[in-house]
Amino acid sequence: MIRDLLLSDALAAAALTPDWSADTYAAIARGDFPDRFCLVNASPAGVDALLLASVVLPDAEILNVFVRPDRRRQGIATTLLGTALERVQARGARRVWLEVRESNLAALHIYEAAGFRLAGRRPEYYPVLGSKAEDALVLETTLTMC
Repeated sequence: MIRDLLLSDALAAAALTPDWSADTYAAIARGDFPDRFCLVNASPAGVDALLLASVVLPDAEILNVFVRPDRRRQGIATTLLGTALERVQARGARRVWLEVRESNLAALHIYEAAGFRLAGRRPEYYPVLGSKAEDALVLETTLTMC
């Protein structure tokens, strides 16, 4: 079930990915960052996926998407992304940005299916232990306003 992050989800959200702390997720759940929202997928086992986004009109940015490895390939990321795109469009965003590792083919497929297109590249953006850093692809989509 896709829903907004609750204060009680902060520890579980932080455990999914090291990019953001439990304190940061708690602050987002409390509304301390009015430009940000976090959607989670809550299953009987707990929070197993999340999407963090920011809206600064006229743009929005998908900051993080993470699905627990044992829950991947079940459409959760696609559903989170679709829900987030509806949310940012309802807030008035006209364009959405995100960045993704060049090697993340599964994510690239999801983003392409959602209408995202390559807008740029950040060379050697993501560190890779023991080898050359990996490029980030900057993707964007334009939302249709009705």
